[in-house]
Amino acid sequence: MKERNVDYPGKVHNFVFVKDLNKNEALYKCKDCGLEGVRFQQSKSLIVVLNKKNKGLIDVCKKDKKEESPQVSKGSEYLRYDFSTEELSGIAKELAQENLKLEKVKLEKKSADADFTNKIKASELSISQNSQKLNSGWEMRNVDTETTYNYPEEGMKTKQRMDTGEKFTAEKMKDEDFKLFYDENKEESGKK
Repeated sequence: MKERNVDYPGKVHNFVFVKDLNKNEALYKCKDCGLEGVRFQQSKSLIVVLNKKNKGLIDVCKKDKKEESPQVSKGSEYLRYDFSTEELSGIAKELAQENLKLEKVKLEKKSADADFTNKIKASELSISQNSQKLNSGWEMRNVDTETTYNYPEEGMKTKQRMDTGEKFTAEKMKDEDFKLFYDENKEESGKK
């Protein structure tokens, strides 16, 4: 293999002869970076670099590339971020607090729901009762009454409503009525 050091201004490749391609062209390859080049018979000193991207252009050998300071720009991108142990601990604490808050709100809602359910039931009951009263025109209730014994005759009793004065029943006195009637008379005669 023939070695041939080809020097371009600032660009050095150590080309080594690989093979003749035809009578006018020979294939060379850089020992350092593997870059292939072809020397044409017309220009014995020039090797034209042949790579897939830069056909016909001379490339800098990797070993001779100078380190250039990179240009930096700042920005933001939406990327995966792994939380630290401290961050995970903070998230766990926040999660626990939010869980307790949710349970409290659910209990408040349940209590409010029960309160509203009771209010609805009370309204429904009132509507039902008032509908019955309106439909029938009456209801049963405790009314103050007065009982007169031995009236309209001996052994009978008569009951009279105090709100309207209506006499609504006359019936035979029962044993407890006689006892009550006589107990009241005894008390009155004892007071005199």
